[in-house]
Amino acid sequence: MTLSLNAAIVSIETQLNTFAEDWYEDGIPTYSTLKKKGGNVVPYIVVSYGDLVQGRDRAVAGTRGDAHDFPVRFMAVAPTAKMARQLRTRLTDKFTGFSPDHCGQMMKRGGGGIFTMTDNNDAVVAYVAPVNFRTSLTLFEVA
Repeated sequence: MTLSLNAAIVSIETQLNTFAEDWYEDGIPTYSTLKKKGGNVVPYIVVSYGDLVQGRDRAVAGTRGDAHDFPVRFMAVAPTAKMARQLRTRLTDKFTGFSPDHCGQMMKRGGGGIFTMTDNNDAVVAYVAPVNFRTSLTLFEVA
């Protein structure tokens, strides 16, 4: 048995496996954690799962049955702004309306923009384009 939250994460990661780019569960990349091949940044995806937030719907049987908002953040990391934006667009296309196991559809949230990563000499080495989503789920055990 596993928690519905874990099953939802597995189904999101199954969708990430359809991308040609590697993906990592991580926090916001730093220069020292950037993924590189031959010293150059290669496009990749970072996913991070936020903590559940109490939703609006309440269950009679208790808080575990309440609808919870589940935030999911992806970051498209690439050596150029254009490549990062294009990867972010593909993430948006793949996940908008996707229903992870035991969840509602993923809804796009605001907060995009692109920021840069610099090396120790302040040279831009990568661009990061975040895309944020939320879905809803209730907590229960699944087989």
